[in-house]
Amino acid sequence: MLNKCNQFLRTYFHSSDIAEDYLVLEAGGGSFSHFETPGSSEMISLDIEHSQLVKNAAATYRIQADLHTNPLIPESVDMIICFNVIEHLEAPELALKQLSQALKPGGLMVVGCPVRSSLKGIITRLTPIGFHRWYYRWIVGKKDRGEGHFDVFPTPFKPIVDATPLRRWCEAEHLDVLFFESYDGAKAYEISYGSVMRRIASLPYYVLTTLGRIFSLGRWKADESDLLMVVVK
Repeated sequence: MLNKCNQFLRTYFHSSDIAEDYLVLEAGGGSFSHFETPGSSEMISLDIEHSQLVKNAAATYRIQADLHTNPLIPESVDMIICFNVIEHLEAPELALKQLSQALKPGGLMVVGCPVRSSLKGIITRLTPIGFHRWYYRWIVGKKDRGEGHFDVFPTPFKPIVDATPLRRWCEAEHLDVLFFESYDGAKAYEISYGSVMRRIASLPYYVLTTLGRIFSLGRWKADESDLLMVVVK
């Protein structure tokens, strides 16, 4: 799905006039970016964790700050990337509002997050963070989970972190949706396949998602656990 979104972005940038001082904000920047940006752009990485900021080699500028109190000037950036961040925020509506205000008219915002109403979202909300760390370390095989920079973070998963509420928020903020996809994040991020352990652990999950689709007559797409959207201001 990331490849599909990046193909859309490449096409969009190719057909657009890009300013020489094109400025990209990676909100909750982490250690690297997943998304296509114009070759001449400069990137601001904004994150609450200093350990994340120092490892982001793509960043031109680094700001340690809370997204809830975004320090950026209104209408100051051309593009915002906010990927797998808002599910970790206590007030995601406030953070999204701050980001929207920082975006220039005609600017793009890429938002990606898990889907609260999916089976993955429900499991995440009902289980403690210790279980999340254990699962990633011993089932998925990512042994660095729980070690600061690669930690699993608390996930309040507020109601806006879902497809319909996010679309309504975009409409209220006068942001036009250019690209939208929901997808099976477990497969996309190689959590549910690869090792024998991963495949065995994922079997109950996919049995439940299949049953969810059947008994809801297709209305509950339980396995579409993540979404990705590109909007323009």
